[in-house]
This record gives sequence, structure tokens and C-alpha cells, in this order.
Amino acid sequence: MSVVRTSLVVASVIWLVGGSTPLRADGGLDLDYGLDGRSVVGFLESDSVQLRALARSPFGERWMFGDDSAHRSLLYISRHLADGESDPTFGDAGSGQTRTALPANLITQTEAWAVEGALVQADGKPLVFGGLRPVDDETGVFPGLVCRLAVAGNLDVSFNGGCTLLRSFLGTEETCLVADVVEAADGKFVVIGNCVGPTFASRPFITRLLPDGSMDFDFAAGAGMATPLIPQALPVGQHFSALALRSDGLAVVAGHFETAAGGRADRDVGLLQFDGGGSLDAGFGNAGVWLLDESGDTDEFARDVVVREDGGVLLLAEREVADLGSGMAGEQLLLAQLLSDGTLDSSFGAGGLMLDAVGDSLGLGSRLQALALDVGGRPLVAGRRLPVTGASSSAGTEFWLAIPATVIPQADTQLLISADVATTGFVWNESLDIRLPFSVSPGQSTVVSVPLAIELDGPNDSVFDKGLRVTAEAPITLNVLSGRSFATDGSLILPARQLGREYRVASWGEGGGSGSSFAVVASAADTTITVTPSVATDTRPAGVPFQVSLQQGQVYRLRALPNTDLSGSVISATRPVAVFGNHSCAIIVFGAPVQNPECGGIVEQMPPVNHWGLDFLNVPTRQRASGDVVRVYAQQNNTVVSIDGQAVAVLGGSNFYEFSRSAPSRITSSAPVSVMRYAQSCRVDFPVNPCIGDPFMLGIAPLTQWQSRHAVVLPDRDFIGTYLHTLEIIAPQAQIAEVRVDGVSVPPASFAAIGTTGYAYAHVTTSHGAHQITAQAPISVSVYGFLQHGSEGYAFPAAAAPSGGDANADDVLLRYTEHGLRDATFGSNGLVLLDHREAFGTTLPSFDNVQQLLVDGSGILVGSATQNAASGQSLMMSYRVEAGSLFRDGFESD
Repeated sequence: MSVVRTSLVVASVIWLVGGSTPLRADGGLDLDYGLDGRSVVGFLESDSVQLRALARSPFGERWMFGDDSAHRSLLYISRHLADGESDPTFGDAGSGQTRTALPANLITQTEAWAVEGALVQADGKPLVFGGLRPVDDETGVFPGLVCRLAVAGNLDVSFNGGCTLLRSFLGTEETCLVADVVEAADGKFVVIGNCVGPTFASRPFITRLLPDGSMDFDFAAGAGMATPLIPQALPVGQHFSALALRSDGLAVVAGHFETAAGGRADRDVGLLQFDGGGSLDAGFGNAGVWLLDESGDTDEFARDVVVREDGGVLLLAEREVADLGSGMAGEQLLLAQLLSDGTLDSSFGAGGLMLDAVGDSLGLGSRLQALALDVGGRPLVAGRRLPVTGASSSAGTEFWLAIPATVIPQADTQLLISADVATTGFVWNESLDIRLPFSVSPGQSTVVSVPLAIELDGPNDSVFDKGLRVTAEAPITLNVLSGRSFATDGSLILPARQLGREYRVASWGEGGGSGSSFAVVASAADTTITVTPSVATDTRPAGVPFQVSLQQGQVYRLRALPNTDLSGSVISATRPVAVFGNHSCAIIVFGAPVQNPECGGIVEQMPPVNHWGLDFLNVPTRQRASGDVVRVYAQQNNTVVSIDGQAVAVLGGSNFYEFSRSAPSRITSSAPVSVMRYAQSCRVDFPVNPCIGDPFMLGIAPLTQWQSRHAVVLPDRDFIGTYLHTLEIIAPQAQIAEVRVDGVSVPPASFAAIGTTGYAYAHVTTSHGAHQITAQAPISVSVYGFLQHGSEGYAFPAAAAPSGGDANADDVLLRYTEHGLRDATFGSNGLVLLDHREAFGTTLPSFDNVQQLLVDGSGILVGSATQNAASGQSLMMSYRVEAGSLFRDGFESD
């Protein structure tokens, strides 16, 4: 299927940043709105409020709504006048802002309020919708919510007591989230959302509420709610995202759906049309469904939908692309326009589709959030832009992993999941019938336990149907813990878009159990891997390549002979794969042997060779006076490795250099290398009990992959004894005063200099759970933990906060012609990028995240969650962009 592709050299766009003067032209800030075009709101009670919704009243007021992970039951509200100034008739002491708490009967545990959106009724009363999210691994029922406020901002009890609770009742345990609500001409409300539960996996829903908030039982054949599944997609992974109503009351729903073709699971976007009774409309598309099914390794996500005056439908979607053409993954904008009957509109784009690469500038983590039509029918799109960089983001919506076998007593594998927006997802393995739904609250962590049956316990040199796939509706970070019940190791899992085709294995030789091994997971169908083992196994000779064919989700595992090491083995693949190196119970001792050395399982996901680097900083592991073992793995022949400026080795391809170091060091190389750090067995430092810690393997990130914002998760291991949770932070020495953990500065005295490198490191003790580490320059963050006879460790080479972005995350606005071309009268060739640092009086870029876009008279009103990089404070912001040509005659020229 062909699409129009438009592109742009980003260097030529209009930028609105600190130090610049906004232009009074289409795409420039409207200086008559708020303060120089912006209205920025902070709350004295919290520095972590996140804007979630912007809505406009028929009477001109602008409402902003936010939530806060630190105050889980509160709704944060701000109201402004049409000119962007605070409304002096609203809020506490005329401040224009207030907070409203959910009723105590709704917060029966420690649930978190997650706001998804808002609208304002014709009478000026706002509706806010979303749902309750479980916190701290709670179980039970967490319903979707639609709440109505009085004009004063308090809950309107005439609306079903203030809030209507929505759930599917498909299981006794479920988590539901309302995705969108639209008010119909008769005052009723059409509502869409999604539920997940352990007994039914997932199900989207559509319902209708009466004006008083009660369910309309004339809808869905008397049930009041329909939970449809379309036959064109898999029964799991069907998701509703956005809703629009036609003038005759028919509801058009945008969503994305898991499909399977050619042995590959895929996400495709689609549109569904429901009649007034809640049934699919047979006159639209294929029995009420239109599904965009394009071949290739792409995933699409539906973001928004609008209905044109002529009955046509415009869909905004976001496509994840493995290779933008530069060898790096990113996002692309997709618009699809359909006629009223659900067929593609050939007058738009190419056959109804338009794909915009936005100058190949949308890196992973970018999000296209909102769609609107101006009075001339031109599409307007707003979102967040993260740049495409060589650094690999650890946030994503799809992951593939394998769980190596360990020694008894075994522990269930734990997946640690975090996000800074409310989202849901699944842990999948079809062959073992594993379908584990999960939900995540902003700023919190969720733990999913996976049965032991998923471990690769079976014949050597074999293929297993045990690949584990994790999917989510919004970007998450994912870590895995596996191993013995008291001696696990952890690994950060790379998103599918960061997987590669060439790897070198890192493992270990000495130890017990099944020994050194590696596993290869196919992320796509018809994958052929070529393996060259570094040592002989019981089935394969050393140095002789062989091939294995894999289908999507299959895992190949090769195990070494006892006390031999598969490190340096070469793996190449015809399609992207995930590779894990491990040892089931490694004994790691450098130098003289010790008595009764402890062993522990070690595991790490291997970085593909295109993620390797030339410059690394390594610091000693806490409570390891004898130092760590460090290995430098090479890919190319004649690779020169230097430590602190002194050449120490010349490596051949697939070889490694091993050394022990108890002091910080800088490792450089003449060609790309991978660096792994190994914590030694506890008896090396603790010959008598208590023996603190056990081996783990931890990847070191090259300096080029550092980022200024990291979202990390530390496991809850306190139940098995005193546990030392450690954040290991490396930062430029000149910037250590600006390093923050969860918004609190790390004392500069905590840092120690790394020689004359200009960098310093700190070991920060913290608690289990999700944490945010921020700085004003790129930093490195690793996490690990010790207890008696146990440990685990893993690194976050570029774990940018999923929706907070990095220091150069910007709002992006685009305008198109009615036929799907960039509108050259807006910004620079239809594109504007905005950074809001000048609103904070700092030269540091702000962290920006668009939430809503509204056509507002002769301008465009945008709501954005922003963060002051200088103070770390999160703020709610609206701003207005000039769009005067909305009302010019003859403005269209294709």
C-alpha cells in the first residue's frame, strides 16, 4: 500500500526558545496570551504534578487538570480566562487553582488516580476521566472513572455521587481505564476504555451514560456496556484509544490491534463504527471495521480521531520504525483519511494515507498526542519530539526476552516494570499459554511473576518455544530478575526497536550447575542465526560456524562444558534478535583461590555491536575492597585497549581482555568494544560470615550513551534480610551539584573524583521501587543490591524517562493541507518546535510533553506538561500559537 512521504530538514524549522523573540506569524507564540504567550502553573503542595488534560469551557475559561504520584488521590485543577490569566473567581483565595480529593470510599487501598482526559459540558461543568491504578502490587478491582465537577472545582454529587465507576465484570480482578469521553447532542456521554485482568487478559469497552452519570441500559442490548472483539485481530491486545461522534450519533472509535501474519505478531491501527445501540455498523468498512494491515517490521499506535463535516474520518497514528534510514530506530507520523463508508479517501495523500518522517527527527520516545481540524479543514497535530540519537533508549512498548535455567532452589522470574504515565500491557508466551496482564501507575513500579516453566531447562543445543514477549500501550522500562531464591541477578531489557543482528557473547567459565550458556530470541519470523562458539561444547566444535532457523518467539540455547566459557562466541542473524549471556551459578574469583567460594547466577542482555563504544568509565562496586573483574570484549582485529591512557592489550576479533581493579578507571579503545563488570564471590572479601553479596554481571555504558534523565527500578528484596539498595551514579565533576534523585539533590560531598578525567562518582543508598535520577548533563546510572549470600546488578545505559524525555525534548506542532501536504504558511514548511526555557529564566532546555491541542479562535491552544530543568519542578502549562491564516480567503494552495 503506497503512502505519501514528506520530509523536512529540521535545522530550518521555527524554534521558539530562550533568548529568541517569538514571531507574530502563523506558528509564533501569541504574545497577548498569558505572559508572553504562555500560562504556567505550579502548586506549592507538590513539585511533581503532571498535566494530563486541557479543556475549554463554552464560556471561554480554560481548565487544566493534573495528577501527582506523590499525592495519589488528588486531582490538581487550574482555571484561566480566555487571555491566559488566572481566573480570580476560582480556587483557593482567588488563586485560580485548587485540589480536589476523590471520595474515601473509592480509595480503599493505596490506589492512584490516573487522569486520561477531560471535557467541559455545555453548562460549564467539567468531566474528568481516567481510572484507578494499583500501587505496590495490589490486587482486586480498579475501575475506570468518569467524574463531574461543579464550576467551583469540587465533585458534583448530582452526577452519580460525583464519579461513575466502570468495569467489564469479565473477571473478579480487573483494572480498567477510560480512554475517551464525548458528550452527545442529547446530553448523554459515550465512553470508551480498556480493561485487563488475570482471567480474561484484555478487553476494550464502549458504553453510554445518561446526563446524571448512570449507565444507559438502552445501550448494548440492555447491558449498558459492550465489550467487542473484532475477528480480524487476535483476541488479546485489542485496544481502544480515541473517540469521535458523528452528527447522527454514530460513534467512530480509533484503536490498535494485535494481529498475526506470516508467523509474526504485529500491531495494526484501525477504526470501528458503532451504531446508536452499541453494535458495529455493517455499513462502515468491513462489517463495521477498517484495519490498516501493512507488511514490514513496524508497529502502529492509534492516537486520535476526528470526523469531518462531510462525514469523512481522519485518523492520527504513530509508527515505530526499526531503521529510519540512518541505522537508528524512531517514530513516524501517519494520517489516514476515510470516506464516510469506511473506505480510504483517494483525494488525501496517496490513496488515503500520508506518512511524515518529520525529517527523520522523531526518536524513540516521541509521541504524537493530539489531532484537530481548523476552520478550513486543515489537520493540526501536536506531540512531543525526542531527537534521534546514537544512545539507545531503554523505554519501549515491545520487548523480547529469554530466562536461562538456574540451580535449585529456584525462584520465580520477576519482571520489574515502570512508567511515568498510566498504562497497561501483557506478558506473553503462546506455547505455555502465558498471558499475564499488568498495569502501571505513573512513577510507581509493578512486579509480574512468571512461572518457572519459562526457564530454558532442557536439552543442550536446542530450540525452545519459550520466548517471552512483553507489550505495553505506552513506553515502559523493563528489568528482569532471575536465579536462585536468594541469589538472583538482573538485567535491563532492551526494547525490540533496539535489537540488532550481530553480537558477541559475555558469560563466565568457572562455577556449578549447567554452567556457561547463551540464549538467542527471535523477534521476527523466518530468522536464521549463524553461531560460531568460542569453545567446544558436547555437540559443537570450537570456531566452526553453524546455522539455526527460528520463528518469532523461539529461543536457541547453547551450553558449554563444565568450567569452560562461551564468552566471545559470535552470533549474527538475518533479522533482529535478543541475546542473553549467563552462567547458572558462577564462581568469580580473580587471582588466588579462596576457600568455599560462593556461586551465584549471572545474566545480562547483550548489547548489539552497533551499540558498542570507545570510551568508558568504570568505578569499583560498593563493599568490594578486593575490586571487581572487568572484561573488555572486541569485535575487530588489532583493537588496542587502554586503561587510564596506557595501552594494555591488542585484541583480535571476538577476544577479550580481563583485569581486576579496585579503583576507578577510564577504559578506551581504538575500535568499538563492550565492557562488562563482574562482582566477585563474597568469600573474596568476607572469608567468614556474614558473607555479603554474591557474583553479578553488569554492562558498562559508553559515554556516548549517557543521558540526563534516568528512570530506574530497584527490586523489593527486603523480605529476605537486610538489603543494601545502591544507585551508582557517574557525572561530570562540574555538574555534580545538579544531580537529583527523585527531585532531591545528591550532596556534592558524596561524590569522589575519577582521577583527572573530569568525572566523579557516588554510591547512593535508596529504597526499593521506582526512582528518577536527573541531571543537567548526561550521566551514567547503574543499580545493584547486596544481602548475605545474595546480590543482583544491572545498568541503565540510556534509560531516559519514558515520557519526560531528555534535556532536548520539545513540543512539536504540524499543520497540513486538506489533501495531506505540509502547509507552508505555518511555521517552517508546516512545522514548529517549541522549547519553553525562557518561561523559567534559564538557558537549560525544558522537558516538554504535549497533552492536548484545541483550535482557539484565530489561534491554537496547546496544553503541555513541562519541567524546569534548573529546579526540577514539574508544571502545568498552556500556550497559544498564532494561526491567523485560519480565516484568510484562498489560503489553500497544493
